[in-house]
Amino acid sequence: TAMPAVVINAAAVLNNNQSLNVFDDQIKGNFVTAVNLVRAAAKNKIEKFVQIGSIAEYGDSPSPFVETMRERPISPYALSKIMATHAVLLYGRLLGMATTVVRPAANIIKSVIDGKDFGMNLGDQIRDFIYVLDLADGILTAGASSHSDQHIFNLGSNKGYRMKDIATMVNKLMGDSIRINFGAEPYR
Repeated sequence: TAMPAVVINAAAVLNNNQSLNVFDDQIKGNFVTAVNLVRAAAKNKIEKFVQIGSIAEYGDSPSPFVETMRERPISPYALSKIMATHAVLLYGRLLGMATTVVRPAANIIKSVIDGKDFGMNLGDQIRDFIYVLDLADGILTAGASSHSDQHIFNLGSNKGYRMKDIATMVNKLMGDSIRINFGAEPYR
């Protein structure tokens, strides 16, 4: 059976709850899954493993986020994604396997498309966004490049926007179809 040259792990269990009650599920769903996948990829001599991380790994760090920043998780989800990031990079270093991590910028558009009211924090934080085709291109480029081994890449437009402004603009452009509940969720 032919094996792929590159494996991209986009699996994730997303829960923004800051309660430690979700800790075990987040560790199993994100960290353990990533370890099992990178281990299987190494066993099957896959050339490259790309881990999809999360911008949540930076937690409450000041923006703009850069790849060399120390992660500051404020939720079990963020911690589980950091653990997955470092486990994948460690497997690559110890086994001589090419590994890369990409961290896509935030996306809040799905609720507007689905017509569901959107609860979010106050929206004062500055975040970067990326067009989905640019995201796909970035992931595929990271997977194909021999220069991306052992690197983390933040994928975004390199321009920050206040989350409240983006949420309001998207809703307005789509006909003010939903109610945005600013302050309904804690910062994560």
